Amino acid sequence: MAKKDDKKIKGIDQPESAGSKLVTALIALIIIIIWLVVFAFLIKLDVGGIGSNVLYPVLKDVPLVNKILPSVSEEQQAEEIIEGIKTFSKQIGLDICDDQELCEYNHQYQKLADKIENKLRGQIYVCSVCKNRVIFDPISDYYRENRLKYGFPYWNREFQLENRERYFCPVCGSTDRARLIIEFLSYIKSENNQKIKVLQIAPDSVIERYLRAREDVIYESTDLYMDNVTFKADIQKMDMVDSNYYDLVICAHVLEHVKDDISAMKELYRILKAEGLCIVLVPLIVGLENTDEQWGCSEEENWHRFGQGDHCRLYARDDFMKRLEAVGFQVNELGEKWFGADLYKKCGFDRNSILYVLSKQEMLN
Repeated sequence: MAKKDDKKIKGIDQPESAGSKLVTALIALIIIIIWLVVFAFLIKLDVGGIGSNVLYPVLKDVPLVNKILPSVSEEQQAEEIIEGIKTFSKQIGLDICDDQELCEYNHQYQKLADKIENKLRGQIYVCSVCKNRVIFDPISDYYRENRLKYGFPYWNREFQLENRERYFCPVCGSTDRARLIIEFLSYIKSENNQKIKVLQIAPDSVIERYLRAREDVIYESTDLYMDNVTFKADIQKMDMVDSNYYDLVICAHVLEHVKDDISAMKELYRILKAEGLCIVLVPLIVGLENTDEQWGCSEEENWHRFGQGDHCRLYARDDFMKRLEAVGFQVNELGEKWFGADLYKKCGFDRNSILYVLSKQEMLN
């Protein structure tokens, strides 16, 4: 019987053992892992820009894998957002062709996002005029932008009765001051079936609609320039109006426009009945020590000093009250204490929502 040959047959390799194969596989795997780690490290360091320029657009949305991508700059993020908005706008049929339109689109989106955020925070109020539950709109960007553009120094200070964040009602269009005035007017009732004679100077359309709808009111309006008023007149000299004629006069944000506000205040006093009331509001900066005024400045200077291009005066509270008292008025400041904290909370008025109601005699409790 032939002996079994233990030697290798020439030209034919003997099969490797199982242990040898496993070691080889492990070594290969380790080498691959090392190379992957080195490659990931190079990507993270953004060597040659391969991470940010090549791989980031492809892998940014892939979970876990995107962890190896380099951090992108704010400029890159902004460009990515802009391109995303442009792409999306084309898909939905919006033709955004330049950066200005893009900024406006993004601004409108941000305003919507802010309203949603306010709603989630519970910033829903009841409008005193239309009685709807609403999220009030902020003051127009026109005022924000121009006050910043011309360096109005009190932009970050609070105005009395100008709630910048809860300014307009999106349903009826009322401003915060119109809403507070109408809240006060709801307390005014006729006596002995005598109708209330009301004059509104530089009429607010929301207040006008409210008063015209009341059967106990005889409504009139006046302005020097506006059309569709009962008669045209200069508030500084209203010779066509009899003395002691009106039960109620409303003069909101007018005195800051006229050259001689003292003469205007005297006219308001003259045409008001002895038992009448006069609502007077002007731009007031909370904590301002001295009234700043000058007639005949340029529009740019008016924006810079007074916060609006057609204003010639920015009142300090104490000086405003002294001027009114000097012509004979009793000045009544009606705020949260008078109207009630619950009403202020429900209707979105803040602590600086103050109504100045004038009379010729002591009458408000």
